[in-house]
Amino acid sequence: MPRRRIASKSWARPVVGAIALLGTLLTGYLTILKLTGGEAFCPTTGCSTVLSSSYAEVLGLPLALFGCVAYSTTGLLAGRAVAMAQTGEFRREAIGLGRSGL
Repeated sequence: MPRRRIASKSWARPVVGAIALLGTLLTGYLTILKLTGGEAFCPTTGCSTVLSSSYAEVLGLPLALFGCVAYSTTGLLAGRAVAMAQTGEFRREAIGLGRSGL
C-alpha cells in the first residue's frame, strides 16, 4: 500500500505559538493573582471566588501554574518547529526520527 504524503500547513505552527503565548500570559496573570492574593480584573462577578476556592490548587500550587507551564512548553516547541522549518533542519530531524522508529 503506498504511503500518503501529508501536506504541510505553514500557517499552523505560528498560530499554535500565538495561542500558546496568549495562554501563557493569561495563566501567568492568574498564577500571580493567586500567589499574591490580588483581585482579578473580571467583566463579571465571581472571579475572585473561583481563584480562592479549594479547587484552584493542586498539591498546594495554583492550578493556573500548571497551565502556564503547559502553554509555555507548547509555545517553545512551536517556535522551535517554525525555526527548524525555515532552516530546513525540521525535515532532516523528521526523517531521522522516522528511520529510528519513533
